[in-house]
Amino acid sequence: FPVQNVTNWTPERPETLGYKAKIWLLPSLDSGLPKVPHLFKIGRPNTGENWAEKAACEIARALELPCATYNFAFRGEDKGVISERFIPVGANVAFGNLILSQMIPQYDRMLRFKQDKYQLARMLGVLRVRGIGPPLDCPASCSHLTGHEVFVGYLILDALIGNGDRHHDNWGVIVTPENGKFVYHLAPTFDRASSLGREQNSEALKRRLTTRDRRGDVEAYAAKCRSAFYGPGLTPKPLTSREVLGALAHASPEPTQFWAQKAVNLPNEKLAAILHQIDGGFISEEAIQFAMRLLRFNKRQISEVVLAQ
Repeated sequence: FPVQNVTNWTPERPETLGYKAKIWLLPSLDSGLPKVPHLFKIGRPNTGENWAEKAACEIARALELPCATYNFAFRGEDKGVISERFIPVGANVAFGNLILSQMIPQYDRMLRFKQDKYQLARMLGVLRVRGIGPPLDCPASCSHLTGHEVFVGYLILDALIGNGDRHHDNWGVIVTPENGKFVYHLAPTFDRASSLGREQNSEALKRRLTTRDRRGDVEAYAAKCRSAFYGPGLTPKPLTSREVLGALAHASPEPTQFWAQKAVNLPNEKLAAILHQIDGGFISEEAIQFAMRLLRFNKRQISEVVLAQ
């Protein structure tokens, strides 16, 4: 994958949402890109956030999910990813925390983590009740689905790549004024850098790849992955990926089957090709091996929980 030099792009404004260093930039004239804002997000040192964001983007595309585009970039000494603004001119985005706080009594929109009111069934119910439409640039293969049904695809993607960061700021709805009223469409999936074991350092990668102790190998790591969602009642911890899959299969069986089949049918060779197209300055061979074992395990888990029913 190419690496874009954005050093000479014009700074527009910093981005305050989230915890990573981000800035909105306008492309330079010689970039050949439309002069619309692009978000440059700098991966934190000693993490694989940059390569994980790009890999997750390409895997989402392989699943034919509507997703924000991410490309590798550098600005001076800073390495990161660049993403074109996906909100149309004249439209706005309402993030999940705002939507949920309007629909769920006493929902704390400022509490991103350990938010036990952030429950999977409630959130899917809110999307249904609000009648959220599918993303504006939905691929033809899923354009017949509702916004809620496409969001199920986002959660299947999370289960595949081991993304535990789908908190209420990491999804949203595009709000567009039309003929004196507002029209609501699910935003494309974005911000999936907390996936594929990207936080494992070199020593941890080698240990998990080579250990004979099944309690500490790659598959054990993948099995312990937790989502940001809580179950009904006072569950002490967020649901695991496996528990999310079970809840989805019960609450929304048809779209869950649809997206699960797509995930399981992704050839391992295609997934490996995505990872091997990443520049060696962003990813190590050990990280590729780890990610592939995680993806194979998660495909089996999706098949067992959803498709074997």
